[in-house]
Amino acid sequence: MLASAARAGGAGPARLTAVHARLRSWPSLVLAVLVIASAAWRLPYWRDCLHDDAFISMRYARHLAAGSGLTFNPGERVEGYTNFLWTVLLAAAVRLGANPVRLAPWLSLLPALLLILVVHRCGRRYGNVPHPGWALVAPFLVAAHPFLLAESVGGLETTLFVLLAFVGFERQIAELAGEARAGSSAAAFALATLVRPEGALCFVVALAGRVLAARGAEWQARFRHDIATSLLLVAPLIAFRRAYYGDWVPNTFHAKVGWNWAQVARGARYVREWGGAVAPLPVLLLALAGLRGGGYQLTAALLAGTYTLYVIAVGGDFAPTGRFVLLSIPFVALLVQSTVVRFATRPPAGRSRVAVALAAALLAGAWSTVAERHWLQVRRWPESYRRDLAARQYLGRYLGSMLPPGATIAVGSIGAIGYESDRPLLDTFGLTNVEIGRKQVEWMGHTSAGHEKGDADIVLRRAPEVIVFDRAFLSQRALEPEAFIAAARSPTEHLLVEDPRLFEMYGLRRVATPVGVLHFLEREH
Repeated sequence: MLASAARAGGAGPARLTAVHARLRSWPSLVLAVLVIASAAWRLPYWRDCLHDDAFISMRYARHLAAGSGLTFNPGERVEGYTNFLWTVLLAAAVRLGANPVRLAPWLSLLPALLLILVVHRCGRRYGNVPHPGWALVAPFLVAAHPFLLAESVGGLETTLFVLLAFVGFERQIAELAGEARAGSSAAAFALATLVRPEGALCFVVALAGRVLAARGAEWQARFRHDIATSLLLVAPLIAFRRAYYGDWVPNTFHAKVGWNWAQVARGARYVREWGGAVAPLPVLLLALAGLRGGGYQLTAALLAGTYTLYVIAVGGDFAPTGRFVLLSIPFVALLVQSTVVRFATRPPAGRSRVAVALAAALLAGAWSTVAERHWLQVRRWPESYRRDLAARQYLGRYLGSMLPPGATIAVGSIGAIGYESDRPLLDTFGLTNVEIGRKQVEWMGHTSAGHEKGDADIVLRRAPEVIVFDRAFLSQRALEPEAFIAAARSPTEHLLVEDPRLFEMYGLRRVATPVGVLHFLEREH
């Protein structure tokens, strides 16, 4: 009887321990639901919202896998991509028999989901949270962000770049805490640099944050070790670029960046418009308050702030998905979480204070999500992506079936049209054309970002078999020549219609198809 009473008496504490364990594990369940819900949110947009630029990398990858080298047009060595590691990964997949058009959205989606998990890990382990539940604030803000949604189905390297840059940041914190091997942070930033050159900027800024937060002389040895690790991984790419393409930077740098005040002003407008969606007033105030937390907050703010200045300097972006400000989102989310946690746990920390803190976090996430989702819809995403992708793929297939293998197509948006046609392309924006890409133009900063270089004489001297105007190639009705000319959009197109040689050499062709009337200029002699 005494033994039975003892067992009965011990059952109460055992049940309490089990209940406590369940309460402590609920954040993990919520995180899993958050990741699954985030993936489900993206599936309706998967495969039909690819960036046109994604097909540029796919074409390079296909040529590399086929033995034609890292070239857009076989035989022409021009680095018209800005995502070396991403393109090589696609080439390896193609070599193994994968379809890059089907694979690329998955390669964008998986890093986005992993980013949510890494942000949670960072905030839980190094955010001084009194309970694991508080570490859900930052991943919630990241997972609910429509800019991450748009980029995670776009087939580009953006989400992988953001993930690797954030892992570099997280590993740096772990190194300082003695929980990670020296050099792991530098290795992650180096991989980010192999994905996009801006990873080098993130590495330098993170090093600066480490130096500012350093104590004693140990940081000097770590500094030298990080530099050596980074050079070991990045230097081979620089040497390859110089030897293979004959330049220290990608040709896209020459085609997109002009370093003038007009470009800076456009970049400032881009950050004001898109950055205002990244951090509406409550998010911005909470993030700024998070700087008082010390620790990793300084480096997080430096990374977000410096990268924003870089985006301003290069003139912003044209895509309606906020991809150039995506890097700031996980760092801003951590700063918001830091503020919320500190407010909720500051003595006296009653239920009302906790309720206010949670309400602030939910308000920040809701406001940010609504503002950004509205901004994407104003810019016609995803409808415009779906429609434009289908039209460009159709035109590419049509031209591929109509033109002989060596025939050249001149067009600005070279992605889907180039990939589907599998014909030599003359890039009228200059991304994959050195002559146009390095041309100095006086209107730099006054037109669409990344689509500013152009020259009619270069195009007419090359005399491509077909010239395509980006906004006039597909219509529901046949366009008269005047309407076709009025649809000229890019600098090259404007210069072409002003050149009397154009209609001496080319005639307007109209082809009725099930999706509408195709329009393009075909060489007559």
